[in-house]
Amino acid sequence: MKRKSMIALLVALSICLSVIVPGCSLFDKSKDEISETVEEYLDDIKSGAFAQNDYRSDLVTDKPFSLMKFKDEGLRDCMKASLSMIDYKVKEANGNTSDKTGECLVSITHVDLDEVVQSFGKEWITVESLTNKLTAADAPKKTDDVLLFMEYDDIEKIWRVSASSEIAITLGKPYADINLYTGAGDPQDVLGDLLLALQSGEDDKIKEFFTNKDLVAETVTDEEEDKVRNEFFLKCSIVPGDTEFGEEKCTVEAVVEYPNFDEIWAKVSLNVELYCEMLKFQLTELHGDPSKASMDVFYSLLEELFLEEMKNPDMVMIEDTVRFEMIISAEGDRWVIKNIPDFIKSPELEEPSVAEQTLRTATAIAAVELYEEGVLTKKERDSYLKKYDMTQVKYSSRKVRDAITRFEIFDTVAVKKTDVFSSGNTKHIGMYFEFNQTFKGLVVTAVVLDSNGGRLVGEYVITVVDDFPDGISASLVFDDDEIWPDGEYKLIVIGQDMLQIGEALEFKVK
Repeated sequence: MKRKSMIALLVALSICLSVIVPGCSLFDKSKDEISETVEEYLDDIKSGAFAQNDYRSDLVTDKPFSLMKFKDEGLRDCMKASLSMIDYKVKEANGNTSDKTGECLVSITHVDLDEVVQSFGKEWITVESLTNKLTAADAPKKTDDVLLFMEYDDIEKIWRVSASSEIAITLGKPYADINLYTGAGDPQDVLGDLLLALQSGEDDKIKEFFTNKDLVAETVTDEEEDKVRNEFFLKCSIVPGDTEFGEEKCTVEAVVEYPNFDEIWAKVSLNVELYCEMLKFQLTELHGDPSKASMDVFYSLLEELFLEEMKNPDMVMIEDTVRFEMIISAEGDRWVIKNIPDFIKSPELEEPSVAEQTLRTATAIAAVELYEEGVLTKKERDSYLKKYDMTQVKYSSRKVRDAITRFEIFDTVAVKKTDVFSSGNTKHIGMYFEFNQTFKGLVVTAVVLDSNGGRLVGEYVITVVDDFPDGISASLVFDDDEIWPDGEYKLIVIGQDMLQIGEALEFKVK
């Protein structure tokens, strides 16, 4: 009886083992297959094959990577580069083909993005610079355990990852959730682009560089073309220096060089003709028809004088250190400047301090010209001339200058134009003017200077005669009819209003 019971027990045990042992074998096989699937999946991630396939894999049923939204699209490439740096180790795996589910716990070592970003300090982060640090051999790393859920495909007889969100959260989300505004570019580049816009005079473009476009319109831009402003900025240079970064803001310190506008104005304001135009405007408003008073000629001349000064190679420049405060634009794709540096604002010209001689000459010219134009009566003209002791002025030197059709130096013996005279036998230097109208009684003063030192050589008062009312022909002698010594000379002709008539002419005796 006992023997039969023992046999029955052994049979029952063998039946039990026949069920249990195959079951354990299947469990071990699922564990290995799950590990292989996960390792192959992570190998694809590390090699770049996963990213090249738009973050999709036949080993995974979901696609959290491809659905991920990035605050800064530039960081998508950074994330992609960092995936090559991962290392992993499967810690646990289990699954059951019967219910088609399984799990895999894997330890993943990856680059510590936070630490890498912190290492930049106040340095501007670009996609390139961040990628370089992420893929450096000594890049800081951290390790996280990630649980993957598995699913068995009983048709293809393989295990697949059914939920890979934890992988995406660990390797991708840190990059997707921060905005380093890499798309905004380097703020130092903004200064070069700003200068180009200022030089081109494209006002709409200039406004886009600043947060306060209305203030820029009031203080910087001009609806009309401004050649002086354009020339001013063509002479400018901006060299960026140190940059300090904050949260969505930065300050760029730059060395700026630009023309000394105040000094240019100080020179320009001494111009007799410019002041004359201002007086003509004022006198027309006072004595004539105010509606006909215009500053157009004044502004045209002002522009001409400024341009002339700014093209002078000896023009004085100012070198200054300027801080440009910037913030990220509302769109998050560029830097915009908060402050408007003084050097780019349209300058306000102060009323100049006019010398007595400048005032006398400008008043004489204005009075004579306005009389000729019918704005002033003869009595009013004479009153202004008398007030400034300029009653001898009969013609405006500007009118005389504009009427010149010919002005030259000539040889009085050969009667031909020349600017070179023979040494040792030249007694007379011929001067000839021709006008397109008559100037009876015009008196001018011819001044000859030594070109080298500017020393006065001779001064000659010449009057237009009735027989030749539309020209001047004179013979200039040297010191009581002596021979002209060898040298280089400059001839300047001045009207009675003390304004120069015509260009200075040069001649040589050699």
